[in-house]
Amino acid sequence: MITVPVYSAVFILNHFGLFTLMEEGLAQHVKLLAWLHPQSLGVVVLQLTAEISAGLAAAGALLDNGSLEARQVVLALLAGNVLSAPMRAVRHQFPFYAGIFQPKLAVELITYNQIFRTGSIILVGIFYYFLTA
Repeated sequence: MITVPVYSAVFILNHFGLFTLMEEGLAQHVKLLAWLHPQSLGVVVLQLTAEISAGLAAAGALLDNGSLEARQVVLALLAGNVLSAPMRAVRHQFPFYAGIFQPKLAVELITYNQIFRTGSIILVGIFYYFLTA
């Protein structure tokens, strides 16, 4: 009773470009990522607009041709993951969780999951940034 309507709503919102619009809005705020190497911003944007696999492919290509160092690639992937995680949670996790739990509980679980996940990635990223400087 819940899964089909939620999946349908996410499909319709995706069809009308809501997720794309939100992802582009996040991508516009690149000022937050001034600490990243300029060439690594493409990796972050690909993770925002596509999926993580697109960011990984771009990162691999930039690493292979020597455009970026491994440190820059890791930081770009971490930043892209943090920025794209909320969108992926709404798009992929919410329909699944709402099919199992009440929608209110599903939102709570996803919110706590994203807070802890994002916080741990940011913490690891900060340590990595300063330890590899």
